[in-house]
Amino acid sequence: MRGSDFTKWMTCAFHHTQAVLLQEIIKPRAYVSEELVRTALVHGLVQSKPSEAHRIDVEGQVSWSGNQCWFNQSHGSPGKGRTIQHDVIVEAADGDPGAACEVKWLKGQKAKAVAQDVWKLALSRSNRPERKALRTFLLIGGERKKLSETTRYLEDNGKLNVNWSKRGGRRPGLPRPTDVSLESFLKTATGKGSLVKLIAWGKHHRTPPPCLRSLRLTARASWELTVQTHGWALCLLELHRHGASPGSISWSAIKPTITSRC
Repeated sequence: MRGSDFTKWMTCAFHHTQAVLLQEIIKPRAYVSEELVRTALVHGLVQSKPSEAHRIDVEGQVSWSGNQCWFNQSHGSPGKGRTIQHDVIVEAADGDPGAACEVKWLKGQKAKAVAQDVWKLALSRSNRPERKALRTFLLIGGERKKLSETTRYLEDNGKLNVNWSKRGGRRPGLPRPTDVSLESFLKTATGKGSLVKLIAWGKHHRTPPPCLRSLRLTARASWELTVQTHGWALCLLELHRHGASPGSISWSAIKPTITSRC
């Protein structure tokens, strides 16, 4: 499938997820969990494109999870230890690179967890040309106040602008794509700390795969609901290369700034 096909597919699944959330939220004793959101997304993918259902899986291992120790290759790889996984994946098939989606339902400020998801997607996407790269999405939602606190923290402390809301713009509709400078993100404590925590395994660190220095973040769909004084929101974001600055991160320059316990 083409990239636009994946975008349409994920957007259809988003609307299914939105409907499931609405049905749950209007219950007298509503309880929304991240597992509920993830399951709804998977069901939405299956129902939107049944012919591709066999490619859909949850907790799919990332391609670089077993990379060798960055600081000393003789230490090997994590082996049977903790793997790094994407919440939802569409497996590659017939030259089609597939897709990955991270899911976050926020009941508290979780900026560092979201930052790790951004790195996870960027590393899995690698520096391949757009048509040959894994399609990468982030489905993020939760209590509207906590979602806003999380995105505001990322912008203030990580130079990462997660622009998702339809509110505040001069024109109706979704906001314009935002630039994500991963190099600038790395220069912040939030960006660097989240990367180190992601690639760490015990006293070691996995060798990071090639990664673009810049990507673009586009909101593909969003939804908001307010009942009396309580609000919820959900947004589907896509990380892609279109319009981003060229070049890859120089890991050799970053490596000396990371403390190794090997």
